Amino acid sequence: ENTVVLLMGDHGWNLGEHGLWCKHCNFYTSLSTPLIISAPGMKNGNVANTLAEFIDIYPTLAELSGLPIPKTVEGKSLLPILKNPELEHKDFVISKWDEGLTLTSQQYAFTEWRTEKDSLIARMLYDHRVDPKEENNLSNETKNISLMDSLSKLMMANRGADYFINTEIDSTKLAEKK
Repeated sequence: ENTVVLLMGDHGWNLGEHGLWCKHCNFYTSLSTPLIISAPGMKNGNVANTLAEFIDIYPTLAELSGLPIPKTVEGKSLLPILKNPELEHKDFVISKWDEGLTLTSQQYAFTEWRTEKDSLIARMLYDHRVDPKEENNLSNETKNISLMDSLSKLMMANRGADYFINTEIDSTKLAEKK
């Protein structure tokens, strides 16, 4: 009656999809994870098909616990979704693995790989409405250049200040930022 339970996975997993047997990639199979939240007063068994990120967990738990959410928190509470699973939570989410950054919306998955000097190396674009398994990369089709440029600008504007810090925490770079 007064306990919040949250069950989540830390990453997805490839079981031969895209010729991969691992968790390390920017495909949906690795970027999506289970998230189950049980909280007092919430209806049982609702499923929400919305976009969420790990950074949304802290503000969700804080709000469910009646704690203030610090202004520095980047995530967005999922409490409105728990109350009404039909609501949209976010227009897009961003994921990073290695040099690849992925923006996922309800329709698209768009990935760019960049060098440490921010030069573009490669792109992937998938339309989840017609290709939910991400088997047909649309990035080479000239008709998609405008769409990719728009998604790239949105992704770059939201990638965060720590984008170029290695995923293995580089304490010297973190100290320089402070």
